[in-house]
Amino acid sequence: MLKKLVLALVLLVVAIVAVNYLAFSPRFEYRIEREMAAQPEAIIAAFKDLETWEDWSPWSKKKHPNDGAQFTYQGEPGSGMTWTWSGGKELGDGSLTIMRVTPGAVDYAFSMQEPVAMEIDAGIELSAAGQKTLVVWWSKGEQDMPGIGRIMNKVFAGQVKQD
Repeated sequence: MLKKLVLALVLLVVAIVAVNYLAFSPRFEYRIEREMAAQPEAIIAAFKDLETWEDWSPWSKKKHPNDGAQFTYQGEPGSGMTWTWSGGKELGDGSLTIMRVTPGAVDYAFSMQEPVAMEIDAGIELSAAGQKTLVVWWSKGEQDMPGIGRIMNKVFAGQVKQD
């Protein structure tokens, strides 16, 4: 009886893992749109300087004051500027590098080594909408955590879009 129960449990775990890998892609893509009461030129100036991201980024001392992460910035605002953090309890180790700046967009590469390894291409696109600016934040990449990681990509996408 015990052998049958263990065998059934093992088969259930194998089935869940198989469905996870067959039904859910490791690729993800998020796109969020917001209007801001400012012109694109003013907004792009803040987005191309990573030191200003402290006010709103989820990877910041402001959002995680007791995390213990060490933050460093390298380079001048614009293409090539890098923001690195390490040693955080929650934030782990990672970096964000501005890849390209145009009058209407900032593209960047996000890299996380801990707690979960992932590489993400992302950007912020701006377009004038009267006295306001339409801001579109996009992010895409591949994150293939073992187990239920692919399912979590879908859950996380839902949480990001609700923000």
